[in-house]
Amino acid sequence: MRPPSKKTTRFLAALALAAALTACSKERSCASDQTLCHDTCTAFATDPANCGACDHACGEGQVCTAGSCEFGTAQNCGALGRTCGTGERCVSGDCIADLYLACFDTDEVREATSDLAAAGVPVATAAGPIAMAWLGDTLYVADSTSDVVDALQFDPPAVRITGTITIPAHSVGYSDLEFITAANGLLYVSNAAANVLEVLDPVAMKVADEIPLGLGANPAGILVVSAAKAYVALNGLNEVAVVDVSASGTCASPPCGSITRHVAIPADLASPNGSPLPARLALSGGKLYVTLWNLKSDYTPAGSGRLAVVDTATDTLVTDAGSHPVDLGAACQNPGDIAAQGQVLYVTCGFAPFDAPASITGAAIVPVDVSSGSPVVRDALPLASNNAGAIAFCGGAGYVGDRASGAVLKYDPGSNSVTSTQTLCPAPGTGGTPFVAAVACGI
Repeated sequence: MRPPSKKTTRFLAALALAAALTACSKERSCASDQTLCHDTCTAFATDPANCGACDHACGEGQVCTAGSCEFGTAQNCGALGRTCGTGERCVSGDCIADLYLACFDTDEVREATSDLAAAGVPVATAAGPIAMAWLGDTLYVADSTSDVVDALQFDPPAVRITGTITIPAHSVGYSDLEFITAANGLLYVSNAAANVLEVLDPVAMKVADEIPLGLGANPAGILVVSAAKAYVALNGLNEVAVVDVSASGTCASPPCGSITRHVAIPADLASPNGSPLPARLALSGGKLYVTLWNLKSDYTPAGSGRLAVVDTATDTLVTDAGSHPVDLGAACQNPGDIAAQGQVLYVTCGFAPFDAPASITGAAIVPVDVSSGSPVVRDALPLASNNAGAIAFCGGAGYVGDRASGAVLKYDPGSNSVTSTQTLCPAPGTGGTPFVAAVACGI
């Protein structure tokens, strides 16, 4: 056999070198979320031995999150050894539960997991917690019968109240706080006793602005859509107020905000002998949906619950057939709350006399599909023994507070069914009925 020529030898050597380089390259290549560190591929975003850079190791009890070392576990939340309560998780150094419940009759906020197991430790509030809103990592609680808003912080190992904002009593001598929401770094509270929209500064912990809404307005739900515009349901006047809030944050001498338009809810949107009584608001597709209680003068149902629809571009009622009003059907009386999940609205319903809270009628959860731009009422889910009130969607599931007991219902919007029910607000020690007044998701 003839020895290979010099040309062939050079060719074979080149092939061997290329193969070696290819093998080396393969050995040193890393996935898109990893970086080569001392010949080893590592994820700087999550590797506690190389957090953010080679050889940058996290300390005892720390985890690597987004390339930074932090105390981010339930056992070391915000600091070494700061342990969260049962069922809580660590979020940016705060111990957070999946759910927060305003237990009206026992004057406390309670925590729960997404599976409706009790979590954390109950936090005492002022009297009658009725509504809650997050602003940053603070949960603000409007206390209906004590004229204050509590600020709840979530420092391990327990939740604590870090301050309160007192609402002026005005000439009536007391407040009747009904709702709270957060936007633009401010808090907005409906004061039904004084008929004003309270705008609170959470940094200075004071009332920044008080916007008159009219004698007998009885303000209820609030929806802030921009730094300049808010909607307030005026239950006592059968209208929705469009309010300019652009100057409220820098107000030196209240009132600085003002009503720019009154959207009347006509009597014919209620049943005969009934009154519309707008209460809660939800926004979807540029339209405002307003729950109507539809009650008689003795506050018993005149007929089925309803929705009014407002075009937010013109701030006028939508009077198309099927939208004037949206009839929620015979299964729904006295709508308690409304929440948007995607392009579907979910309305909770139920009526019970004040002196007989267990005598429930018209209790249901009603989906309303607004994906086409026109509301389509889907099949209601009747509830046999729960007076559905406050609703919030957390992680895709709905959580509904019972107005006739301390129960919370977990609702699956896909199957339109309640998958579990658990009593989480206890009965008061003397008289009264446990009442889940508000539900808020953890941040």
